[in-house]
Amino acid sequence: MSAPTSDSDDCDHTRQPDYTAIPFGDLASRTILEVAVLDLTLYRGGQYGDPGATISVLVSLDAEAQAWLIEAVADARDFGYSWDRIAERLGSTVSAARHRYAAYAAGRRNHPLSAD
Repeated sequence: MSAPTSDSDDCDHTRQPDYTAIPFGDLASRTILEVAVLDLTLYRGGQYGDPGATISVLVSLDAEAQAWLIEAVADARDFGYSWDRIAERLGSTVSAARHRYAAYAAGRRNHPLSAD
């Protein structure tokens, strides 16, 4: 058995590339969002294809996503991510990322919720 000739010969070729490093729209994102809109519309008793229901559901999903995003940024800071890395993942500038999220991330770190 011969030794690997390069680092690439020694890596796991079954692992998929990490496409989460930067935000972008693609077929997977659109499909998942479409399914989420359909599911939430039907769950709430609306009719799929009703533009009013779609608006309400999209606003609800956006609000939830924004709340998750604030927590994810704070989690990333706790995990050791720099503001440069966070800004890249947000598709933003460092100053914009800090302006929007730094106070919450610092406040959460300084005043964690108790387990009570």
